[in-house]
Amino acid sequence: MNTPESKEVPAADDQRLKRDRRVVMPGELTERQIAAIRIAEVPAEFAHLDNELADWNP
Repeated sequence: MNTPESKEVPAADDQRLKRDRRVVMPGELTERQIAAIRIAEVPAEFAHLDNELADWNP
């Protein structure tokens, strides 16, 4: 299905993306991984994306 939001992905990229993706349940995270997530920050170059959430309400 091609919509304005969809893009075709070359087969090699599709395979790479599938290979690099993995699911981890929260209970499977190590303390080291949790600590890394806690201190992780979004690079300043992506600050403009905060505007995407301006009207968002959970």
